Amino acid sequence: MTTILLLQRPWIQGSLPYIGMTSAVVSLAVNQILSKMAISSGTSIYILSVYANGIATLILIPCAFLPHSHRSKRPPLSFPVLWRLFLLASIGCSGEISLHAGMNYSSPTLSTALMNLIPAFTFILALVFSTLLPPPHLHVLSPPQNWVLAGILLACAALAFASCSIFQASIQRMYPVEIMVVAFYCLFVTIQSSVVTLIAERDLNAWRLETKIGFIAVSFSAIINVAYRQYVTAWCISRRGPLFVSLFKPLMVVVAVVIGVIFMTQVLYFGSLVGALVLIVGFYGVIWGKSKDVKKCKETESSNNLEAPLLHDNFD
Repeated sequence: MTTILLLQRPWIQGSLPYIGMTSAVVSLAVNQILSKMAISSGTSIYILSVYANGIATLILIPCAFLPHSHRSKRPPLSFPVLWRLFLLASIGCSGEISLHAGMNYSSPTLSTALMNLIPAFTFILALVFSTLLPPPHLHVLSPPQNWVLAGILLACAALAFASCSIFQASIQRMYPVEIMVVAFYCLFVTIQSSVVTLIAERDLNAWRLETKIGFIAVSFSAIINVAYRQYVTAWCISRRGPLFVSLFKPLMVVVAVVIGVIFMTQVLYFGSLVGALVLIVGFYGVIWGKSKDVKKCKETESSNNLEAPLLHDNFD
């Protein structure tokens, strides 16, 4: 009873989105490192998506239909919602595969650094669609690195994930049950990635996880990175909006670098570190300036009894 009353305090309620997104970003950074290790040890980039989302679906679907206090208020899962979820899964599936393919040709440090493009893409897509809501040391042979191809693939992944945030926000306005949205998203990603894998992977042995790191990567990705992180992200999108969620992505660089250097003897290049810091500081500087403009617009328009600004997010 005391714990429940403590959680209901305003300052705790206000800090939950920050705690949730920090844990979500940390899990994503760790997942990228484990996925890179699994891919370098021979695990298929397609199989990672199939198994991770498949296991997450088995976890989330039963949870979504468990009796809870909001069941009587749950809207019907209509066809317009389902086809939007299927389209959302298509974007997410392409983003996951592009991310894994990009990591195959580069390193977790580069992949996390280029995920800093997600806030910028999210901001641009919000303007366009107007839907914004209130390399590692391994004991295996790594594939040849192609930084240009990796950069293109990772930028495509960042664009796909930013599109998911914007589209998911609009879906959750239509169907505000986060766990149902995430459960069916994972189900559709599993189906779509399975079809892609059957086409791209002609060797049936690729479906077998023959290495320990492959099993660890799939397990972590399914339970923590997909089931937990996706639900927390959906919860934060409903309460703070997709731009708030995307602004935590630069934290991935710090987490990936720390884990890579300390635990994986990864070489940290000074140029990469400076470039990442400049990107992070520069972007947050722009966001800080934009937030000042938005606040001024809100004050001006509210005094004139006009509508709130189009680009609005909750940062308080």
